[in-house]
Amino acid sequence: MSHVTPANLTSTDLGRRPTPPPVQPSGTRDRPLRAVALWWQAASASLRAMVTERFYLAGVGGGMLLLAVLPFMQVATYALLYGRNSDLFRYAAVGMIASAIVFQTAFWVGEILDRERVKGTLVPLFLAPCPRSAWLSGFILSGLVEISVVAGTSWLAAWLVFGVAFDVNLLTLAVIVPLFISALWGLGIICSGIGLLVKKANPFANLVWSAFSLLGGIFVPIDRLPRWLEIPAHALPIGYGIQALADASLNHASLRDVAPDLLPLAAFAVAMPLLGVLTFRWLERVIRVRGELDVY
Repeated sequence: MSHVTPANLTSTDLGRRPTPPPVQPSGTRDRPLRAVALWWQAASASLRAMVTERFYLAGVGGGMLLLAVLPFMQVATYALLYGRNSDLFRYAAVGMIASAIVFQTAFWVGEILDRERVKGTLVPLFLAPCPRSAWLSGFILSGLVEISVVAGTSWLAAWLVFGVAFDVNLLTLAVIVPLFISALWGLGIICSGIGLLVKKANPFANLVWSAFSLLGGIFVPIDRLPRWLEIPAHALPIGYGIQALADASLNHASLRDVAPDLLPLAAFAVAMPLLGVLTFRWLERVIRVRGELDVY
């Protein structure tokens, strides 16, 4: 066997480039899984941080006591207004349980971003090497702790104290609740982006909460609203979700029974998260162009 040495190299050998080793496609199939894992890692980190901060600021005992007493007083108020034995009070009791999620939609993340701006940590948060939707979702999920307490207290007060007879279809609820949360998740991101733009999330959230309370079917079904209010109410997912929750919780309604409300709710559950992410990105670009991300 002959060996190629500098002495016997030809012009052809000098012009020939070595063949690079073949590129191995190993790991390409795992990229989506790694992306999902990193997304969840960022979301869970923001979730833990926010839950810790909330309990640190309010105190575990005081915070939980407030979350337990306030819903009871709200249910008692509507028992006095509607009468304990009225169908409207039974509906409003379910609406009060669902309103915990709606309240977090209006207030939660926008308030958090306002506090981060005041503390001077908002810009580093936006510079974090992870998707915006990850830490935004972590903030939203942190509200589930408070939502669970408020919803549980409202349900117990309505059932044990005011005698609301629940006839629950668990299968129907298992379909409605994720769709309802998904639709409100997207709506919450939109509200957060607008709150970030106007820089005063609390006044904006109060305005939004008033609109949601009026048009969302929280205290009265949207089909009982005046016609001029019923039309815009159908442009929100809230009324569809609460009506479906009321039917499944009070009347043991099946999926077929709640289909008129379930189908629009499912459409909102798909469209609103996508619309929320796109809207938040657009509003963030507007704020960055103005140079107002850290301006309060």
